[in-house]
Parts: sequence; C-alpha cells; structure tokens
Amino acid sequence: MAKKFSIKRDPTFKATVNLPSPGQEPVPVEFTFKWMDRKELTKFNDDRYQFFVNKVPGYAKEEWVTGIDVAQFVIDYEVPQLKAIVVGWDIEEEFNDENLRALVEAGSEYPAAIVNGYLAAYDRAREGN
Repeated sequence: MAKKFSIKRDPTFKATVNLPSPGQEPVPVEFTFKWMDRKELTKFNDDRYQFFVNKVPGYAKEEWVTGIDVAQFVIDYEVPQLKAIVVGWDIEEEFNDENLRALVEAGSEYPAAIVNGYLAAYDRAREGN
C-alpha cells in the first residue's frame, strides 16, 4: 500500500547534489537538508537576494581593497547560509563547522551547487517528481 500523505513533515530530507570537480565529472554527493516551510523558504530566498543585490555590488563602498576581501566577505555569508540548510553529508570528512567552512573556502562553485540542489529538491516536489 502506498504511503499516505501527511501535512506534518520530517524535519530533514535527503537529496543528491552534483558537486563540480574542476577537470573531472561532477561528483554526486548526498546531503541531508533541513526542511523549511513556505515562509522559512521565502525568507531564505529573500535573504540571498538581499545579500547579492545590496551587499556584493556595493563592496567598493565598504572600502575593500582586494578581491580577497570580497571573497572573505562572501565566505562569511555562505558558511552560515549553508549551516541553515545542511544538517549532514556523505563526504569523507565529518560534517561539522570546521569542515563546512573548509568546503566553502575550497571553491565558490560548491556553495552555489549545494544551494541550487536544495532549492531544486523543492522544485521537484512541486512537480510531483
């Protein structure tokens, strides 16, 4: 018998994200994500939009002098952003704050792929898989 639908959601769900690997094929990695209701997901998206529209383009106003300063600013945004949605992963290194920061610092393509994979899981749910 098919599982009945329930309004109550599990607090987490799993989805596979293809992490880019320069010079190689993307590597599929399973992430355990925090489930968000409609309002939480909207706030998550609004916060992302506000950051990129209002903060990053105006970096010159902050008197940053190097690209490193900008990169650090974005890293410091992306670590808590990912921590808000990721609760586990199938990566060789343990999921913890230190390794999450190391992943974000390893390349700008990783946070983008993870957030896009997270949001795509909601899109697939809307489409009914």
